[in-house]
Amino acid sequence: MTRKRIDIIVHKTTTRNIQKGNIIRVSYGYARNYLLPHNIGSIATRSVLLKYYKYQTAQKQKIAKQDNSIHKIKVLLEKVGKLSIIKKVGKDNRFFGSIASHNVISILLKQTNVLLNKKQLTLPSIRTTGLSLVNVKLSSDIIVKINIQIIPM
Repeated sequence: MTRKRIDIIVHKTTTRNIQKGNIIRVSYGYARNYLLPHNIGSIATRSVLLKYYKYQTAQKQKIAKQDNSIHKIKVLLEKVGKLSIIKKVGKDNRFFGSIASHNVISILLKQTNVLLNKKQLTLPSIRTTGLSLVNVKLSSDIIVKINIQIIPM
């Protein structure tokens, strides 16, 4: 006697073997008794598979488009290289307050027309004149380093 197996498109990640977006082949009883009632997956019919493959190609195109735009932003930010900020200083080349992320974002917006989120900047506490390094995180694997020079007025 042969075992009946059925193809399922997974909607929710439950274990290491059952991850969202995968097509898995499981026994008929496991599908009917567990996966389908808990809305973990749906039966992979011909029409559902067509929708699935269309969705996959659309997602790949969307990711490629985002990667392209992130690469363009990276090139623009690397061209800047170094920002200069003029601040009024007091004793010991220290100034009142500090350089905040919104200051850096506004300067980058003026120079490159790229609007960044303050969560994308990793900014150290800048309270003295000199050179500091700012990391701009464009995606999980693309980080651009920009030097900031504080010039006393």
